Amino acid sequence: MLLGLLFIAPLLIGILFSFQSEQELGTYPLHLLSNAPTLQNYLEVIKAVPLFSYLLNSGIVCLVSVTTQIVIVCLAAYGFVFFEFPLKKLLFSLVLMTTMIPGEVVVITNYTTIQSLHLTNTYAGLVVTSLISGTSIFLMREGSHLRTPAYRPQRYAVGENSTVCVKRILFRRSDGISDSWINSVI
Repeated sequence: MLLGLLFIAPLLIGILFSFQSEQELGTYPLHLLSNAPTLQNYLEVIKAVPLFSYLLNSGIVCLVSVTTQIVIVCLAAYGFVFFEFPLKKLLFSLVLMTTMIPGEVVVITNYTTIQSLHLTNTYAGLVVTSLISGTSIFLMREGSHLRTPAYRPQRYAVGENSTVCVKRILFRRSDGISDSWINSVI
């Protein structure tokens, strides 16, 4: 616990200092608690930085990327759980291998791809790099195995597979969706 307090101490000190005026911050010795707490620093930041615009942009990007990722992940997990196809294990192994690549490694290649697609400074450019997540596919697939009865999609007519996908994966796998959502947002 002491080590945790040591790590969080700079953040707490910064928060305490944020309630002090410029005059109080310029005094020696410096005091942690202000004699006359003020919100002036916060008002200046709100005036100088379009913070609410940034929050709105972040919210839009988060909502669009998480929603589209959940749809794509549900479809991928559905395919891996309910269909038999050649090289299924190899393809799923490749999906798992993508989880071992840190995001920092692909930042430059993602940027050059977005730049070549002329998507810089657009919402689409921010969203396109997070549409597919190997971790989310894994979480959704593993949870779907637990509830899989002896089901084979070949029994259903064309078009009914999408209904079955929605019923079995989306509605019955709400914990998998929440896992994917948390994985995407964090």
